[in-house]
Amino acid sequence: MVYRTEAVIPVEVGEPSRRTEQPLDEEMNNEVLREELDLVEEIRTGASFREATLKQMIAARHDTKVLKREFKVGSLVLRRNAKDSHEGKLAANWE
Repeated sequence: MVYRTEAVIPVEVGEPSRRTEQPLDEEMNNEVLREELDLVEEIRTGASFREATLKQMIAARHDTKVLKREFKVGSLVLRRNAKDSHEGKLAANWE
């Protein structure tokens, strides 16, 4: 009414749903549930295969970006690169 329009009240449509239309048949319902229960194991194995292939693809992609380095006995390796704790947070990030 503020912007010179009429207030419209939504009308509820009484369309019956599929659940209320079909009569409930206990025997058929149990049979369908048993069939779906048989398919659960197949769905789980398919999902585990997809998960395994995805993990392999992720590992392969990660391995392409990693630099391969080989160390020999006696080669110098920097064990730890950290600031001294007594320098404080305003100290330089290098050296």
